[in-house]
Amino acid sequence: MVRPYVCIEETYISEALCDSGVNVNLMSLKKASELGNLKMNPYNKTIGYTNGQLEMAIDILYEFPINIGGCNFILDIVIADTRDRYDFPLILRRGLFSQPGLILDY
Repeated sequence: MVRPYVCIEETYISEALCDSGVNVNLMSLKKASELGNLKMNPYNKTIGYTNGQLEMAIDILYEFPINIGGCNFILDIVIADTRDRYDFPLILRRGLFSQPGLILDY
């Protein structure tokens, strides 16, 4: 796992994870609420965790601009109430690693 700095709408998130085992970009409901007026869309999908627990996602941010380590990306980010599952406000999925020319060196 890599911990890059992430900037969303001029707000820095210092505790983001890049995890090669994750299939979606996942943001905690708490962090999404802190960011303010985000244009979220309903998302009726189940999220499964490695410990076997399942929960419903709440919303999704489609084509959301995000800056990771000084590089700009457009990502879909699923919003879930994850406060009981992990301590990180944002987990970035393995597909991020397949971006052409991307080098993560932290």
